[in-house]
Amino acid sequence: PSDPELRRCPSCSGTVTLTNERGSFSDGSGSNNYQNDMMCEWIIAPPGAKAVELFFPNFLTEQYLDVVTVYGCESVQCPSPVPIAELSGDQSGVSVATRTGVMRIIFSSDFETGYDGFIAHWNSSSNSTANASSSSRRAAEPSRRP
Repeated sequence: PSDPELRRCPSCSGTVTLTNERGSFSDGSGSNNYQNDMMCEWIIAPPGAKAVELFFPNFLTEQYLDVVTVYGCESVQCPSPVPIAELSGDQSGVSVATRTGVMRIIFSSDFETGYDGFIAHWNSSSNSTANASSSSRRAAEPSRRP
């Protein structure tokens, strides 16, 4: 994607903190498959936000093995993360939201088989009425291995 605001995961070292009211980030693979053994973390924490919504227009990872986990947090430090969604496989079109104003996203891939990966867009609100039902698909409870 050519979006100048797109924040890529530069070799997944450390945590990327995003403080804009809205924006985008990805697994960093561009038009290639993402790499093996990745561990990426993003904290979305716009000042004054009371709600954050995250939308995945494109999402394809190895089912159950390469996972994006989304948490709601009370602060940037996120001492007590609350799981919101655990996504893997084909989840294009899924939207998740938190009413805490801070969101933590972790992407981990296993030792083999990279897929297309994902692009995520976020939007924040200064009121707590953001809702995830505006997308065509809504994230279900965290997925578990069968």
